[in-house]
Amino acid sequence: MHITKFLCRQNVFCIDQCKPRKEDTDIREEIVEYLKSELTKCYPECCVHIYGSSQNGFGFRQSDLDVCLELKENEESNTIIFEKLVQSLLLKPDFLKEIEFVRDARVPIVRSKHSKFNIEIDISLNNTLV
Repeated sequence: MHITKFLCRQNVFCIDQCKPRKEDTDIREEIVEYLKSELTKCYPECCVHIYGSSQNGFGFRQSDLDVCLELKENEESNTIIFEKLVQSLLLKPDFLKEIEFVRDARVPIVRSKHSKFNIEIDISLNNTLV
């Protein structure tokens, strides 16, 4: 029984060390607000929302940030939309870095990192799997 209590305490300690703090959540919200402001410049009717572990509470402090860009009734191809997105994000290198369009992913994404906090960000388009 002694080993069980020890393991339970260790587990609680690990969870406390790894779970996102309020400032981690605030940073992710700031990133999403920035993305919304940038993306609405090109697509005023778009919706931007978080999904995955950052949204459902199962994320860790260093988990990536999964973001979905939803566009309704847009005539442009996904490739053109992603290329515009990359060009728009490249204009602000102080906010995001390592911006790339991952065309061959199961669900194509734009992948980047937050310049200051090194949080990986994956942006999908009209992802119906979320």
